[in-house]
Amino acid sequence: MESSADQLTGASSATPPKLEIQSHGSPVSLFPTVCFIVEHQGTEPMNDELVRFCLEQEKNQPGLQTGSIRGYHSNRQFFDNDNWAVQKLKELMMGNARNYLQEFWKSESMTPLSNVKDLALQLSAWSVMLREGDFSKPHIHPISHISGVYYVITKESDQQSQSDEGNLVLVDPRIRASVAPLKDQKSNAMFSPKAGMVVMFPSWLDHFVLPFKGEGLRISIACNFVLSPSAIQDD
Repeated sequence: MESSADQLTGASSATPPKLEIQSHGSPVSLFPTVCFIVEHQGTEPMNDELVRFCLEQEKNQPGLQTGSIRGYHSNRQFFDNDNWAVQKLKELMMGNARNYLQEFWKSESMTPLSNVKDLALQLSAWSVMLREGDFSKPHIHPISHISGVYYVITKESDQQSQSDEGNLVLVDPRIRASVAPLKDQKSNAMFSPKAGMVVMFPSWLDHFVLPFKGEGLRISIACNFVLSPSAIQDD
């Protein structure tokens, strides 16, 4: 009688069948963080008027103390002013947000955006003015869905800088991605501001601005967009 060991040995020596295995693989992007960047051309007249308006605003209206920004932070009713450049920028930013929303929504929701009835965006905005040594600490924008920034004027407008000073930094939201980091793993995305440039991102994404150095002034308009109730999960 064959032992169990002999039986196993005999089974393993059998000629294996000829296999024709076919494999089809493809990468799958899970939980992407979709952002939006656009550089607007021909904005110089609007930007010139926005600079004048923002400097006047800084002179006549005290800034808000938010705890996240060292620099001037206006009230959040920036777009309530009827100045022609302010209203033109409002129109521009709303158009950018609607374009961004098409891609942002696809990455975040299983419901087609076209199925959301009465979709609307509520917009608020404020001016931010940074000078030598000013910066913003890492922060998010709670109680909103999309955030963005438009750069009116930057020091680099007149002289390009190779340093990272004054750059916008978006932080990798995958908090466990650095547990076992890869060589030269990228954990932040950095953007060098340019006049006429817009950057939009999810409001829950941590971001900050590196210290602004040297002479000059950087003026930007920050925005929050809140989606209408029809687009919000109903508990």
